[in-house]
Amino acid sequence: MNLLIYHMKSFFRTVAIAGALWLPLGCEKDLLDQKNPNNLSTPTFYKTADQAVAAVNAVYATLQNAGLYNNQYFLLSDLTSDDMRPTPKLPAAEREYYNFNYTASSGNHSALWSALYQGIFRANTVLERVPGVPMEDKLKNRVLGEAYFLRAYYYFTLIQNFGRVPLVTRVLKADEASIPRASVDEVYAQVIEDLEFAEDNLPRRSEYTRVDLGRATSGAAKGMLGKVYLFRERWADAAAKFQEVIDTKEYSLVADFRDNASEKNENNAESLFEVQFEINLGSFWSVDQPGNGEMTFRAAQYGVPGFTPFGNGLPSLELVRAFEKGDPRFEKTFYGPYTLVNGAPLDTTGFGYAWRKYQHDEVVAGKKQEDVQSEINMRVLRYADVLLMHAEALNESGRTAEAAAYLNQVRRRADPTGTILLPRDPAAGPAQVTEWIRQERRVELAGEQIRKFDLIRWGIADQVMANRGFTKDKNELFPIPQTEIDANPALQGDQNKGF
Repeated sequence: MNLLIYHMKSFFRTVAIAGALWLPLGCEKDLLDQKNPNNLSTPTFYKTADQAVAAVNAVYATLQNAGLYNNQYFLLSDLTSDDMRPTPKLPAAEREYYNFNYTASSGNHSALWSALYQGIFRANTVLERVPGVPMEDKLKNRVLGEAYFLRAYYYFTLIQNFGRVPLVTRVLKADEASIPRASVDEVYAQVIEDLEFAEDNLPRRSEYTRVDLGRATSGAAKGMLGKVYLFRERWADAAAKFQEVIDTKEYSLVADFRDNASEKNENNAESLFEVQFEINLGSFWSVDQPGNGEMTFRAAQYGVPGFTPFGNGLPSLELVRAFEKGDPRFEKTFYGPYTLVNGAPLDTTGFGYAWRKYQHDEVVAGKKQEDVQSEINMRVLRYADVLLMHAEALNESGRTAEAAAYLNQVRRRADPTGTILLPRDPAAGPAQVTEWIRQERRVELAGEQIRKFDLIRWGIADQVMANRGFTKDKNELFPIPQTEIDANPALQGDQNKGF
């Protein structure tokens, strides 16, 4: 059992407030005056160090929400990239994202919005309440650092998907329903401030004991901060921050590329941050309650047709063709007609290639059906990504020869001999190295919810996906959900362009 998940969800077994939710009720005064000293509420809960840790565990638990890594986020990100193609089984609600004909009333990105703000609400609650808890300063700063890191991650994800959003950094009162959207610059400034606190106060990866492995670390905060700088095109700042990650000596590329998308070797030396999953605690669809929802539907959604009850998404043919001939990562990214199943080639009639990342090899090998529930952790930020982002930042800063060296580290892990994936020439010009970095990011990080955002920040999404209906200056963002516009007067008349 994943110990971090066990401790995260113990919060919900202990407290009925689900991250200190407000539950306003209208009733008679004498009923309101009745108090049960055994009931826990926000004011009575935050009294001990254990309760503070339990509260921040609930902020992590939002990552397992149905709108995030339980189900929607990976589908929304990959279907709106050129990594994915749908199968005939893909439901209409998801297919409209692949075709870029979703509207403000479409429900899937609304679930993403709600999940992200749920995480922000829980983080804000921790940040308001934990400073007053009598506890050892080092642990208190760690808990606050975790909350700041997660709030930064949730806001960064909001910016990437929705652009300008309401910036809420405190627990709102029940009657505060009109919150306007802040500028992208304002939200980014908050994300950076939060990550700076996190990197200064979180432990290093090596300082955590096994029971806490998987919590946010100072290295994760540095890596995420570098990524934010990269998206802001602050190339020198990004390169400096990625160099700090490298200089910690806390991270390295694992020998087996497959270890980055399987249950084996989770929270390994290549992982800066990943979403923890566990199915032994109980799990149901779209449930966020005591002991449930700690699993993901990723394996079922992306499973090999015939080996899964869903099988809604397959790798695009363009992605399959993007790999260099003989690239060892190919067979660890995809199942295909040459994949041996019990000694015989896999029958791929009707689909050609299917995802192997985040799938259970033993299911295919045993010719069994993939269960709808999966406990495989989803990697959010790994060291290979850091190296490739570092290479990009260096190249954009005019340090092209250095950039090629970091690019070659990733290629060398994939092919240690260097005979299949030849090293990239450090004497090449910046334009050539840019092309190589973009190619390497595509194959190394395929199916990891990264490609879409790379295409958008590079300004080429409309070129790559024009045949799918992608409209420039519109489909870079999802529309603000109609339900949010209806509920928040400050959002009315302030929709994203094109919706």
